[in-house]
Amino acid sequence: MRILLEDPKLVDLIILDLAKWSDWSIGDRLMTMYNDEKFNAPIIKRAIARYFLMADRSWDETSKEVVPAYVIQARQNIKTLEEADPKTMKIARRYIFE
Repeated sequence: MRILLEDPKLVDLIILDLAKWSDWSIGDRLMTMYNDEKFNAPIIKRAIARYFLMADRSWDETSKEVVPAYVIQARQNIKTLEEADPKTMKIARRYIFE
């Protein structure tokens, strides 16, 4: 599925599928895509935002385990996107699916 991330016509669906499958390995790639003109569409930006929100929510806050690196990265990316594009983040939070 990661190969299809390069297709702007499918990327929003692919991102959300990878999130549903708990594939948290593409965070850096998604942040690069977020600012890429090729992927400059609201639906893609919302999918990227949702990916990070879902990554953050995937970890149990009550767990006694160390916070996973992907959760730390997701939280940093959420903060970055909140500052850069609060409107998209607000919409992504409103319609997040798990």
